[in-house]
Amino acid sequence: MSIATRIAHEIPSALAVAKEVMASVSGFFSAFSRANSAAHAYDRLNHLSDAQLAARGLSREMLGEYISDMYLTD
Repeated sequence: MSIATRIAHEIPSALAVAKEVMASVSGFFSAFSRANSAAHAYDRLNHLSDAQLAARGLSREMLGEYISDMYLTD
């Protein structure tokens, strides 16, 4: 097999691997960003009083599920 033929076969394969790696890295940072946003939202809501939470239609017991639904569910 000539060098040109080998290169012609190897470049698309290398590009496919690079594309998969970039998609994985992108997915990681996307998930990290969502988790970070969820943590900040939980902290903000957790510092509210029970009356303030109730005014928003929330209770302290439902914060975890609420945050998960808002930020972590695809």
